[in-house]
Amino acid sequence: MKINNIVDFPAAMTLVSLFEEQVRKTPDEVALVSDEMTLTLQELNTLANRLSEPLREHGVTAGSVVGLCMQRSAMAIATLLSILKSGAAYLPISTEAPAERRAFMLRDSQAILVVADDAQLVHFATTDVMVLSGKALAAAAQTAVDTRPSSCDVFRCGVGSLYLWIDRATKRRAR
Repeated sequence: MKINNIVDFPAAMTLVSLFEEQVRKTPDEVALVSDEMTLTLQELNTLANRLSEPLREHGVTAGSVVGLCMQRSAMAIATLLSILKSGAAYLPISTEAPAERRAFMLRDSQAILVVADDAQLVHFATTDVMVLSGKALAAAAQTAVDTRPSSCDVFRCGVGSLYLWIDRATKRRAR
């Protein structure tokens, strides 16, 4: 099998649009499974939409950069998707990164906000960037939408292009 990295990627397509197209096709397919929860594509999409509202209320708009410093989890994936849905680029910040590295990344990217696990909040106390806990974001999203319980542009194009390349290379369309 010959593999290359050349895939035509329509400019209007984003990772979010590809994801939402898949949600329309197969809303009840399992999107992710973790120790904390199992979510279908529709549930993940709904959660990401809810999480994006508080981000917008905190000034996140198209072109913004939002840092994400969370342990790998279902909530981290939903938060990442919500950042992209808000039109922002996400800045992955390792939970293991030293304070100097984190501060440099935030300054260099001009991030306006960081979403972090509760255990990570203390590491951002000396930065000038607003920091939201993942739990607070989820609570704000829950309250903002209803009272029922709920189960970088370059980056977005790059991930979308990778998705299309894998899809074509394996000759397997997602159901």
